[in-house]
Amino acid sequence: MQQSFLSAGLILAWLVTPESLKLVSSSSGMSGLLVIISLGCGAILALTSAYQLHNPQLVRAGYTGDFKILSDTYGKALGLSVLFSGRIPLLLFASTGMLVSAGFAFNEIFLYWFPNFLFAFILLAVIAALNAFAGSFANISQLLFVSLTILGLIILIVLGAISDSAVSGHYAGQQKGLSASLLAIGCLSFLGFDFHRSEKGRIVLVPVLLGGFMLLVFWAGTALKFIEPSRLAETTIAHIIVARAIAGETGRFIMGTVIICGVLSGVNGLFIVARRAFTDLDREGFISKRINRNWLVTTALSAIIGVMMITGFAGEQVLETRIKASIVLWLIYLSLRNFAVSHVLRRSTGTGNFLGYLTGFTYLAVGAVLIVTSSQMGYIFWFITAVFTGTLVLSIIWTAIYNNRDARRLISRRM
Repeated sequence: MQQSFLSAGLILAWLVTPESLKLVSSSSGMSGLLVIISLGCGAILALTSAYQLHNPQLVRAGYTGDFKILSDTYGKALGLSVLFSGRIPLLLFASTGMLVSAGFAFNEIFLYWFPNFLFAFILLAVIAALNAFAGSFANISQLLFVSLTILGLIILIVLGAISDSAVSGHYAGQQKGLSASLLAIGCLSFLGFDFHRSEKGRIVLVPVLLGGFMLLVFWAGTALKFIEPSRLAETTIAHIIVARAIAGETGRFIMGTVIICGVLSGVNGLFIVARRAFTDLDREGFISKRINRNWLVTTALSAIIGVMMITGFAGEQVLETRIKASIVLWLIYLSLRNFAVSHVLRRSTGTGNFLGYLTGFTYLAVGAVLIVTSSQMGYIFWFITAVFTGTLVLSIIWTAIYNNRDARRLISRRM
């Protein structure tokens, strides 16, 4: 039971972040209740893909980690490149952006005199401390962060349900129809499903994803009840405006708590997944135990995030572009991982698994939509190319070192 709850905390890590709430709120303004169709498609796609990635036959065949599946399908160098490209840029850039947004929220909602970047550093230090030594602390804290975030949202939704609407008139004509961009946003809201890894397998996925879907649907409906669609679509702080419209200053305080806990949930979840990637490498004997230590990995990643905040990079517009590019890399990783699972299952069971290929191509299509609809399309393309090229070169070098080490061990044994 405890393992199921902890897995739920990871599955919902991305869904409850402020970025997810902003996407849903702005999408509600652009397309009204059609956002429900978008969220439904995203939930179905996530559930379908999760059922592929967590197929019990994989465990029975000895595939207990992401790296083994990727390396057996694409080779060790390319598999390592795919793993790090899909995990590390997202951790570094998305965490930086979320921590800074939490700092601004704390400054503007709770204590205006408290330095926003100092608060962001405090949150980073808390997450680093949780992940540095015992992974169990980070896992339990993840459940706490997610629970507090959901509780705050439920309170706002209930308060909104018992209050009179603040929107006057019929607004359906102000909205856009169903589009590829809207469907892509629905898919983005449920991406955290691949953080899941549980002994209970796929049982926990259905109720958690269904609960997340209902939470976002009710939030979208609440947003449309209290704020005009045009304003929802234009603002970047729609979730804060909605909360204030529901319950005044009390609503702002509740949303401030939701933002901070949601950021802690998202960043802590990304750190857990990054540490787990190194653990997978250790399990395959692909990294030295002297390097793969929680405190060392966590300190290195935290230091990079801290440097980006100190140097002012977190306040630059290019950070948003890199976060979007990192999300595209995440989608590419999901796509290639779905392909790899389908390949492994077909090889081990002898039966075709076309559903995995379908979900893989769908995530590629979502990534393509994000690139094409971005005003920084060229920058995103070259950023993705640079990350893949850089990680592939480093992976080839690391694989060569790894192979030479194994060769020396084999020679010494024969002698």
